[in-house]
Amino acid sequence: DKTLVEVKNVLSACILNEKDWVARYGGDEFLICLNNTANEEAYQISERIRSKIAQLEIPMQNVILKTKKVVFQMMFELRITLLDVDIPVWRDIQLDDDTTFSDLHFILQSAFNWSDLHPHTFRFAQPHKDTLAEADRLRDHIQGKDDKIIYTYNMEENWEHEIVLQKAFEAKDDVLYPRCVRAENLAPEEDHTRLDITDGTLDLAYKDSGEIAKAINEELAYLNVSGLGEGLPGLDEDEWVALDDDEDEWEDDGGHI
Repeated sequence: DKTLVEVKNVLSACILNEKDWVARYGGDEFLICLNNTANEEAYQISERIRSKIAQLEIPMQNVILKTKKVVFQMMFELRITLLDVDIPVWRDIQLDDDTTFSDLHFILQSAFNWSDLHPHTFRFAQPHKDTLAEADRLRDHIQGKDDKIIYTYNMEENWEHEIVLQKAFEAKDDVLYPRCVRAENLAPEEDHTRLDITDGTLDLAYKDSGEIAKAINEELAYLNVSGLGEGLPGLDEDEWVALDDDEDEWEDDGGHI
């Protein structure tokens, strides 16, 4: 009974809309009614509930019952926008909601064609300024479009990126994640400065967004194998050589295709 009360309190606390409600259903089950709620918002509420229940420590006959974390194969689509560069520069990246911020860092390095030569941080956007731990997972901190994260790379140039959740969705079996689904304009190279942008030396505009996304996905394919431990299924040696040639061409041209 105490366990049911604890769970009920979590459910009630996570239901914010006055029109929604929670009720006991059968012996030890609960029914949650979310009126006029879109799938994305319903997922965010369920993730909030899962996270809170996973933190419960429930006393049972002189022992502590720690609830196990339930892993859902859900994906996030994040819009990552490079701030204060005069024109829109962003990437839409789809990735596992269980991704750590450490892995997200390497994904972003690939997405913006950088080489991990400088320090970086993740922190909550205003009004929160707390730094996020590298081992923290996206699903525990991003549960809605209001949960904005700031990724800063190269503290000297202060390249700041705003990370916002676009949508949450179920993973598709035939799709390799992470992947870039849309991209806008080029990113500065490692040796560029903000002065290069303000004085007109550097032009980040690029018309073929699809070509940028394709190049990013080739980088992410390698990251999947070498850094994130997933691997690409079904590639033979010749296909790997072709990918390697494409990567060399991308790097030789400074990521400007």
